[in-house]
Amino acid sequence: MSKRYGFLLAVLLLTALVLSACGSDSTATAKDYMDALLKGEVETAQKYACDSFQEGTAALAALAAALTEENRQIRDIDLKYDIGKGNNAKEVIVTGSYNVVQLTEAGAVIADSEVEYELAASARDKRDVDGDGNTEEKINTRIVLTMEQDGDEWCVANLEGGYFSPQAAEEG
Repeated sequence: MSKRYGFLLAVLLLTALVLSACGSDSTATAKDYMDALLKGEVETAQKYACDSFQEGTAALAALAAALTEENRQIRDIDLKYDIGKGNNAKEVIVTGSYNVVQLTEAGAVIADSEVEYELAASARDKRDVDGDGNTEEKINTRIVLTMEQDGDEWCVANLEGGYFSPQAAEEG
């Protein structure tokens, strides 16, 4: 009888490992996409975007690239990638933070210019990004990436949320 339980336990463990490996593929693509996007690397980000999201990716990466024209740069990218509820690998939720710093003409960071952008389900709207005049309210700045799988490869089909389109945080 104990051999049966041992075999069943081994099968369950192997199944869990296989399922978690499948989910991690979409998060790896999501990470590569977000890294390129935040660095303003349009062509690199587009390599991880689905065909239907090429233009959207170019527009989003252009926003990050435009920071360099203003002598600003995104730094200290510290993001976490989680697959959606129910082990849904077609949805990757991005939380964490990154900083935007002001640079001198020579490329050195200007002291005290660092501004943190927090990606969370409920973050205080310190900079009034939603433009309603209230800097004390909570906003949802998480990024939700919709992923599609083509064979063994994952690609980003859509991006919602973040500071691109913050939403009011849900109460409770």
